[in-house]
Amino acid sequence: MANTCTYDEVLAGNGVFKRDSTRSVSVKRMQMKLYKLQYSIGTPDGIFGENTKEVLEAFQTVHGLPVTGEARDRDLKELDRVMPDTEEEILGRELTHNEIINGFTSSKMSRVESLARCIYGEDTINSSGQCAVAKEIYNRKNSTRTFLQRDNTWKGYVYGTMIQYEVMTGDASGTKNSRAPDVYTDSWSYCVGLAKLLCEGRKPSSRLGGQCFHVGKSSSYPSNAVESTKIQIPSGTGNKFYDTISNP
Repeated sequence: MANTCTYDEVLAGNGVFKRDSTRSVSVKRMQMKLYKLQYSIGTPDGIFGENTKEVLEAFQTVHGLPVTGEARDRDLKELDRVMPDTEEEILGRELTHNEIINGFTSSKMSRVESLARCIYGEDTINSSGQCAVAKEIYNRKNSTRTFLQRDNTWKGYVYGTMIQYEVMTGDASGTKNSRAPDVYTDSWSYCVGLAKLLCEGRKPSSRLGGQCFHVGKSSSYPSNAVESTKIQIPSGTGNKFYDTISNP
């Protein structure tokens, strides 16, 4: 099946994009670059249809590339040269399962990227939920309590030895899906901003109190939870967050 490889895999010469009905985050990345270059690509949707083929042929003609209607490494290299990736595109690039898991435990994935993907994966729609996740991570890092983190780093708190966040479970299908952000949305930019705030040592602003903890949507609030900070995001369906007045 075509278009199952990532943009970076094609860039490295290990694949090709061609006409196919498969929806691909990486094909959308290519389409967005062509769109920004004022080609009549229509709405970038990740599907390599006839219009995308014709637009790619036009790009190949203009830039002196073999006119094949298929995107190979030479085409993406030229596309990257004339339309470099934005910071959001780089941080939210499509990754394989192994790249995700190994990236969190190595220097290949930056702190900002790790945190942004965790925050985005926990709540991709509600900004209050994203902020609550970011604040809890901040409070874990700055708390005197002992959490089950790998080490006392930002990445250590989102990828611990007994993992709380669903996006950190390591499930091959669920992990990849939860860490494939739509980098062309305000939601992703917001998560990148929250991640940068954490890395600067600054606390995200929210109605939650000084600690902030996280439990599943069906769990009960503990008896020491502060009433005014009990929230569920999205209301009635998402995970719960709360503050406490003990166990700082």
